[in-house]
Amino acid sequence: MAIFFQASATPATACLGRNSFLMHDKIEPQNRTSNLSTWLFLFAFAYAFMHVVPAFLTHDIKNHLTTGDLLNFFTPFVVIPSAWKLYFVIRGNLQIASEQKIRFATIILFFASIFYVNGQGMNLSANAIARHLVGMEKTPLYWLDYFFDEKVGHIFWHSGMLGISISFLLLAANLQTIPTSWPALAGAPFYSFAYFTDAVEGQTVALLFPSAILILGGILLHLKKQPNSLKQNPVMLFFLVGYVIAVALFLIWWIWQGGFPQFSELGWV
Repeated sequence: MAIFFQASATPATACLGRNSFLMHDKIEPQNRTSNLSTWLFLFAFAYAFMHVVPAFLTHDIKNHLTTGDLLNFFTPFVVIPSAWKLYFVIRGNLQIASEQKIRFATIILFFASIFYVNGQGMNLSANAIARHLVGMEKTPLYWLDYFFDEKVGHIFWHSGMLGISISFLLLAANLQTIPTSWPALAGAPFYSFAYFTDAVEGQTVALLFPSAILILGGILLHLKKQPNSLKQNPVMLFFLVGYVIAVALFLIWWIWQGGFPQFSELGWV
């Protein structure tokens, strides 16, 4: 546990007693600081791979169970651990931050993880069942399956990913000075593309498009207060680039298609 929670040796934090592990002194950037950019890339790649690739694995194994379903089963086992690992890497590189702020970010990440897993599970199972309901589109059974697949499942799933990114950004506001290395910038487009495709195919554009704009606004507001911090904050830079690209993709798709049709409606997947 020492790698994740570092107690402070200063008198100010020592007086916190049993809660002192929630406070962080400024930590000299050593080998683990370079891991932050690497883990940003791995998190983004895991997110993109597990959200995009299963749609193209359509081989029917048995009774309309596809290879994509099998891969998708492991999505929360890949994405959520990588998110929590990244969270602890960020925490390990904080300057002094308030106990309340760290606790708030932790609570957001905890509930976001629950939303993510719950929504992904609903979507996976309901989507598989829907293949047996072809021609039954006007029945109550189809409506119920569609409700858990395309409505509740996607909203929970994608809200969970939003919460995960917000928890990271809350902590990143107190990140110590760390030079950004190339993996963080390389990972941002992976995050953008998965975020955009989730919204379009999952019919959650009304949730994810405005959220991307609001998060960008929050990042820019932070940078206005600390104008020289961007290049020394891999997390802020990662999400700034990621959400800028995502918003650009939304706008391009909107102009090109005259709206936000699903890729499946166009016969792309």
